[in-house]
Order: sequence, then C-alpha cells, then structure tokens
Amino acid sequence: MKQYLAVLLDADDTIFDFAACERKALIEALDASGVYCTPEMAADYAAINRCCWKAMERGEMTVSRLRVARFERFCRRYGMTLDPARLTEVYGTRLAGAHILLPGAREFLRQASALAPLYLTTNGIAAVQRQRVADAGIGTHLSGIFISEEIGHSKPSSAYYDAVFAALPGLSAADCIAFGDSLTSDIAGAAGAGVDSCWYNPQGLLLQGDVQPTYTVSCYADFLSLLGGGQ
Repeated sequence: MKQYLAVLLDADDTIFDFAACERKALIEALDASGVYCTPEMAADYAAINRCCWKAMERGEMTVSRLRVARFERFCRRYGMTLDPARLTEVYGTRLAGAHILLPGAREFLRQASALAPLYLTTNGIAAVQRQRVADAGIGTHLSGIFISEEIGHSKPSSAYYDAVFAALPGLSAADCIAFGDSLTSDIAGAAGAGVDSCWYNPQGLLLQGDVQPTYTVSCYADFLSLLGGGQ
C-alpha cells in the first residue's frame, strides 16, 4: 500500500454533520424573523442550497452571490417578504456557531493526524468554517486550512489545488490523498490535480458519472487502515 505524506481533508459531510448544522442555523434564522420552520421548509432550503453550491462548483456563481441567491429562491418558494440579505447575515452567524461533528469524527481526526498531516480543504465560507473549527476544538489536529473564499478559487478547479501546493512547497500531488464525500468536488478536483482520492461513502451510494476515486470507504476505520500503509 502506498504511503501518503499528507491528507487533503474535506470538512462538510466528511467531518462536520452539515445537514444538522444547516437545519439548526435555518431554524434559528427564521425564528429570529418570526417564521416557524417546518420540516418541509428545511428540506426545500437544503435542496436549494445544494443546487447553488453545485452551480458554484461549475463556475456559474460566486460564493458572495450564492450566499444571498439561496435565500432569494427560498423566499420566492414560500412567498415570504423577508429580506434575503438580512436572512443571509443571521443564518451565517448561526451557521458559524453550529459545529456538530459526525459520529466518530473527533477520534478519527486524532488518529489520522498521528499518521499524516491533515490539511482541511473546503469550499465553505471562510468566517463560518474558521469559527466552526475553533469552536469544535479540532484545530490542533490540522496542519493547515485552505478555504476557497480566501484562495480565490474553489474545488474542483485546478487553480484551487495549484494554490494549495504552492503553499506546501515540500509536498507534491503524488505525496497526498484527498478524503471527502463529494464526487463532484473532492474526488473530481483531486483527479484533475493528479491527487489520489478516497471517497467517503457511508451511505453506500452508487458511483455515478465519469469520476473514479482511487479508493472508496464506508467508515473512518477503513480510511485509517489505508493511511497506515505498511505500518
């Protein structure tokens, strides 16, 4: 088994329970505007949000536009006269304070960081991601954080990975493995950059499209075994 010198680690739905964080932030943001968030509303917002992030990955929308566009669409969907810009502000604050980790993630980070340096690579909003990492107390396990909003490019673009490796002169693409849940972001981005990848697929989803991960695992333990190499 190949020995990797570093891990390019995704954040949301790989370490953080994004669905839980998103739902909590949305409920609190709507509550602050006097609106009760039903389960249907939460599901609709999640779908709209995913759609906007996919558009951003394709280069069709900037992060700054995404932040407001998702609430514009959500408000239109429910005929609400709330100010999308204000919702964006409150939601961002509440999301930054939501740092719910996936089960086993904290122990995984502790064990993985003992095997190889971990570099968090995320398309999330910088202020949100940095606060969540700090509040969750996981920063000590990370050797660095690369956020698309700060870099000026997002996964899966090659420019994003160029910036990452420019900041890590001692490492090359061949030295690293990307670990994440998104085929279109983490796995496709790694493939384009010449980085081996491991698709985190705890739900047992079918592999679709042309993107082929180097490895697929359904649990943290399997990735830790992969990282251990010949040890």
